[in-house]
Amino acid sequence: MPGNTHSARYRADALTALMLLAVGVVFITLYPFAIVRTTEVLLLQLRQSATDPVDLFLPLHAIPAVLAIWLARASLPGRRTIVIAVGIAVFLLAVELVQVAVRYRHARLGDVLVQWAGLGAGAWMYPFVARWSGWIRRLALPFFVLALLAITALASVVVVRGQQGHNIADWDESFPFMLGDEYKGGRPWAGMIHNAGIYAGKAESPEFGEFAHSMIYNLSQGPESTGTIEFTLRTKNIVYGENGLDLDRGTYAQGTRPASEMSRAVQAVGAATIAIECTPTLSEQAGPARILTISKGLDVRNITAAQEGDAFVLRVRTPRSGANGADFQAVWPGVFEAGRRVRIVATTTGGRTRLWVDGNDLGEREHVSQLGDWLKIRSAGKSLIAGVALFAPIGLVAMRLSSKVTIGLVIGIVAGGIPIGAALWTAHSMTLTLPIPAAIIGVVCVVVGMLAGLVIKMCSGVSDSPKVMEEGGAE
Repeated sequence: MPGNTHSARYRADALTALMLLAVGVVFITLYPFAIVRTTEVLLLQLRQSATDPVDLFLPLHAIPAVLAIWLARASLPGRRTIVIAVGIAVFLLAVELVQVAVRYRHARLGDVLVQWAGLGAGAWMYPFVARWSGWIRRLALPFFVLALLAITALASVVVVRGQQGHNIADWDESFPFMLGDEYKGGRPWAGMIHNAGIYAGKAESPEFGEFAHSMIYNLSQGPESTGTIEFTLRTKNIVYGENGLDLDRGTYAQGTRPASEMSRAVQAVGAATIAIECTPTLSEQAGPARILTISKGLDVRNITAAQEGDAFVLRVRTPRSGANGADFQAVWPGVFEAGRRVRIVATTTGGRTRLWVDGNDLGEREHVSQLGDWLKIRSAGKSLIAGVALFAPIGLVAMRLSSKVTIGLVIGIVAGGIPIGAALWTAHSMTLTLPIPAAIIGVVCVVVGMLAGLVIKMCSGVSDSPKVMEEGGAE
């Protein structure tokens, strides 16, 4: 009986470690899970997968394959090695092929070949490794204790950082200031801009006072700034009339030099305010159609005020909203109407943005950190992926720290509750909206991990029931 029990626990430990390895490989390989759906792009990436040069880290791809075959052999002692190796090989090939459809990742034929070579080497070395199984069994408990501490600490750090919100940072001082479309980017705004200004600082009301750094334009008077920063706009097919800057007959008005001073000032105070008085030609404009921006093309920007449909859109570059500021954007519908003059004041700290239209407060938009944002995965559909990567391993490992199911449940609840509680407390202490959806995902994933651990116990014959143990010994 003791020998059978020991063997069962060894198989359960190996299977648990194998599942942790699989989660890690999938997450590291496919992060950031930005799936490309264009057939042309997929075919191009697939062709390049066979011709891409190998990288310096190519030999490292063999390590997960070697570990996988060892753990699989230990957890499935009755299966033939060739069957296990083929199954792992198919899994690794599938993960590599999925990389073809993941933006910022590259599938390589060389990676697969090295992984398969690792499988062969691992299968050949396993009999030698199995001789050390006694030592490995003794190290299982310390390994899982350290794994649980490491995963819990990582989850706590990530979720706390996620609740710290968005801050204005990483602005590029070489970007120009513009009124209107960006470099003929195909998103021109049609209408008349009467007055425009950008200020380094946060406004508390639509009738805000002076700021130390500002660029202010009365466009009926021409392209010169009347703010504290002297910044003249260069004109290109632009008509300055008695009513302002006419963008129906032009493209854009750009600064004669980069908006470096303004970008530095905004970063220094951590806030920016934009004031625009304009009359749109159309109630619905495709885009977002740029009205005021500090940016360089359509893919990178510091800040952009725009119209999309009849909504006002503000994009701000932060470490979490991305270089384009598009991963989180503040949107207020129903702001624009063709031929109606409107005064817009928007103030933002990157994490919170407030809008006033004609003096009326339209409320604040807050970038609430969801679970996906904690790992810089920025869509609701990917939050579950991040939850599985962070929280499911906590529940899985917790169930391996004790042969008793009840003790494993307690460990899982405590360990999973630490990062979830840290996220909620951090948000509460900073008076942020509590990340309740993220907490729910975290709880669900911890439970799923514990259920997986329970299944492993049952399949491996490990149980806290004396009757089952005796039956196992009798066999």
